[in-house]
Amino acid sequence: MLLRQRALAVLHSLCSNSRRTSGRLEKELKKLDGMALIVGDDQTEFQRLTDAVCMLQGPNWKEVLKHLSIKPLYKPQCGALQARSGPFAGHRQNLKYLWVVACRKLQSQVATFAELHAEIIEDNYPWLCQVKKEAHDAVLNSLPEMAVSPEQLMQTLKDTKGENGAPFGRLPPSTLVPHPDHFVRRVACLELPDAFYAHLPVSHVDLVDKVVQHRRSRADSSAGQPALITTADIKNVLHDSSTDCWSNEAKKCWLLDVLNTPTRSRNDPEYLPQIFETAVTDFTQALLDNGVTGLALSASALATLALYRYILVAAQKKRKGPMLLGPVFRLLANASGTARKQYLPVERCGEDVELAANCMPAYWRRMQNSVEQQWRLHQ
Repeated sequence: MLLRQRALAVLHSLCSNSRRTSGRLEKELKKLDGMALIVGDDQTEFQRLTDAVCMLQGPNWKEVLKHLSIKPLYKPQCGALQARSGPFAGHRQNLKYLWVVACRKLQSQVATFAELHAEIIEDNYPWLCQVKKEAHDAVLNSLPEMAVSPEQLMQTLKDTKGENGAPFGRLPPSTLVPHPDHFVRRVACLELPDAFYAHLPVSHVDLVDKVVQHRRSRADSSAGQPALITTADIKNVLHDSSTDCWSNEAKKCWLLDVLNTPTRSRNDPEYLPQIFETAVTDFTQALLDNGVTGLALSASALATLALYRYILVAAQKKRKGPMLLGPVFRLLANASGTARKQYLPVERCGEDVELAANCMPAYWRRMQNSVEQQWRLHQ
């Protein structure tokens, strides 16, 4: 009960901070509108952002989240706001969770908009500039890049033993995952099983620091007597996350989305367990193959690394794909200029005005001739 009360207090504090930030952004956006600095096509986008920030301040979250201009902020990551049928009937998405996702997406859009306008300076718009700077905090704080290949991930683990929070770092490229910020925060929830999405630090830098501190305290506590972690323990972490019914099975829905699960397999109860079996088995084998030892990490941290490596492997296979050989063979065949279409040498082309490429199309010439004939008939 005490732990639940603390969690609710933390959530209330974070939501209050988000509301205060949004409230200050709202004031500065209205001030910017009053200065008439935004003109032309930017005015439409500016008005949309201002209206969305105002709406997210409303007390009735359920009605706000139903609004047509707010849905796109959370629907791609969390799905539509609807009740669940079947064995989990009555369970709905957690409104605070959807609200936080919508707020973060909106702040990202505000930051993108603010970066395009040099007139938004810190002296006059401190909160707009703060949101704009958050996108660059990871670089300014020298966070490592998140691995973009399984080989890079293994090398990082070999060099750092996971003490720097790998795979966490700067946001991954959008080519790897469609919603990088949401992806990192969902992976952090897997790494920190006692934390809810809305409990996580607002700043990306603070989020990575929280993961690093969690791993350090885990290493300190197990320094005297290291705990034995089996592959079954790692699979159990992934399984428990995928079977959590919180917020209309939000974790399972995210896993299915990030793993690009085919529609026919989304309701297959054996699909995710098979993925977890492959991910954990391949990860432990990769650790042995690359000589990665001495990882003082928890089962949840190892589960995070196994899942992330599986996603990297899947993305690598997708990028390689089948190579289309037809265009290559045609280029090689015509390398000497003797295959396919032949072109006359320059000295045999004649005057420029005589070239077929510079003549009007045949139908235009026919039209011209017909017009001339009609003109002559009327003379």
